[in-house]
Amino acid sequence: LGVYQPPRHGVGGLVVTGRSVGRGRLGGRLRRQLRLDVGQVHLEGPAATTQALVTKVTATPGFGPSIALVDGVPWIAFYASTSSSATVQLATPDGDAWSNDTIADAAGCETCRTAVVAAQGGPVVAYSNGGDGVQVASNDGESGFVSFDVSETGGQGLSGVATDSGLALSYYDAANGQVIIATGDGGGQ
Repeated sequence: LGVYQPPRHGVGGLVVTGRSVGRGRLGGRLRRQLRLDVGQVHLEGPAATTQALVTKVTATPGFGPSIALVDGVPWIAFYASTSSSATVQLATPDGDAWSNDTIADAAGCETCRTAVVAAQGGPVVAYSNGGDGVQVASNDGESGFVSFDVSETGGQGLSGVATDSGLALSYYDAANGQVIIATGDGGGQ
């Protein structure tokens, strides 16, 4: 026979009956970590305030996502799959929904990442073609998003940041065994 244990922690209307394994401060808020049979749950208080707003961007899974704010508007880039016939998608809010456009065809992979960067002319998206080269896609204002090659090798662990003159990319090039940094204006220069 089991022994009844009354609930030990209350979270809003949810009662959690796990065992407390730690507590501390996180950003001035109380943080309590509970170990439950299904894993770990991180609770941040106070429970009466909204900690985050969760919005569905797409119904299909995204791989290697990145996010940037361009003039205060979020843009999210991601691969539609990890297959050799994947596409690079770019999503942004459109009223109460999100618009989601294909901006490039590129092979996906388990270590492939996108890097959307806030450039002067709008979002610029760096991506890897299956880990075998790095490309950058930008909107040319006439034909939509067009891509150009940055490198014909590497691309694993891609990340990027805006600079005063465009963007800087960092990625691993397995063919040459080195971490690369590439800079440019985001428009092919």
